[in-house]
Amino acid sequence: MSYGLTTVNGSDKLTMSTDGYTYGYIGKATLVSITPPGTDTVSSFAGFSTYTITWPGKIIVALPIKSNGAVCLLGQSQSGSTWTIKVHKSNGSSNALSFKNQEESEVFVFGAPVSVSDFGVALYSASGELVADLGRRPLSFDRMVSMAANVNTASFSGLTKPAVIGTEPTYITQTFDTGSGPTPWVNRIIGGAWRWDTASGLIERDSRQEQYFEDDGPIIASTNRPAATVLLLEANALT
Repeated sequence: MSYGLTTVNGSDKLTMSTDGYTYGYIGKATLVSITPPGTDTVSSFAGFSTYTITWPGKIIVALPIKSNGAVCLLGQSQSGSTWTIKVHKSNGSSNALSFKNQEESEVFVFGAPVSVSDFGVALYSASGELVADLGRRPLSFDRMVSMAANVNTASFSGLTKPAVIGTEPTYITQTFDTGSGPTPWVNRIIGGAWRWDTASGLIERDSRQEQYFEDDGPIIASTNRPAATVLLLEANALT
């Protein structure tokens, strides 16, 4: 007889299966610090915020998208059971070099199952490995949104508090030639971030400046913004 179990939610989306891991909500990461962007006109760098959360297994981070500034996950690293998460979240304002000023963001974290909680349903694979702990709210994304290269908006509806899983690659653009001085070329390294235009109902790809530097050439050729796919989930019930 065959072995296994698969469940779906009311929207017919897969919630758990014996042949894959179900990540469960483990809470919000804690803010450690906010690092503002630098102001050195020769070589300056973007700001970021840092968060930590304790979980011995793997994690997935979801960030709420808002209309007052762009957000994206910059990276995450694990040391023992402590995860350190770095986030870009602008507050809608910029400094003199066009670096976006930073503010705190909610950082929702889902963890791969590592042990059974005090209540709920536990699911194991055929080999006896724990793959789901339904004592925690399971990760279930609402939809997947894709944008072609150089397309910056996509429509979506039905979410009260959309949160994004995923980011997009950095791309490089040459800004301008100052025409004077020992370092005439002003270069900006640009990366992608996400924003929600609540008035139009669009998810937007925003730009985040990662680095500003001056050098003596040659010109760095501009590159097109790559195609991107992002997952959206409803975060209204996450606390």
